[in-house]
Amino acid sequence: MSGAKQKLTIRQWNTQAGDEGPTVFTALLNPASYSRSRSLHYTDGEDKPEAGGKDRKLKDSPAEKLDLDELVIDGTGIVDAHAGTLDVDGQIDLLQRVLIEPGGDQKVRQAVVEIVWGTLSFIGRLTSMTVKYTLFSPAGKPLRARVKLAFVAYEPPAAVLAAAATVPTRQVRVSGGDSLPLLCFKAYNDVSVFQAVALLNGLTSLRSLP
Repeated sequence: MSGAKQKLTIRQWNTQAGDEGPTVFTALLNPASYSRSRSLHYTDGEDKPEAGGKDRKLKDSPAEKLDLDELVIDGTGIVDAHAGTLDVDGQIDLLQRVLIEPGGDQKVRQAVVEIVWGTLSFIGRLTSMTVKYTLFSPAGKPLRARVKLAFVAYEPPAAVLAAAATVPTRQVRVSGGDSLPLLCFKAYNDVSVFQAVALLNGLTSLRSLP
């Protein structure tokens, strides 16, 4: 492996402007693993249309899910950290604020966040958070905790998808430094449709555009 070490970051995403917000959580220790999952639901019937059976059709496809199995929050001072790093309680409080408070995004009640680490780029909302404290000072102050996080992908409102479906498709050439919101502004003069464009084009990352 080569290149500088990248730490997992969780940053609030502004659904109105189509860009990152100022509130960010940076992990001191990267998770050991994560998992992404998606299920498909079909109508009842048999997959044998040629024999006169019912043809099963896709009914719906719930939003993709992301599970961060274990995020270690350290306050012992053993882990190399920058000056001003918060203690365990402070780090968890910051994480909760990033994950829950909507910040300056007036269109959402719960924060939409982007999780970035290596090739992972996932925009979604928190569905569950479990904190297990594992190390304490003699006075009982938490010195280390293990956090499990579960997210569901943020998908554009139905109105956004419906509006995007009525707009003629266009082909654009992606150049270095281009972002999806910028391309949407150039093509449609509307940044907000970037979510629908990403979904309709099967894009899994807003950072790495093929």
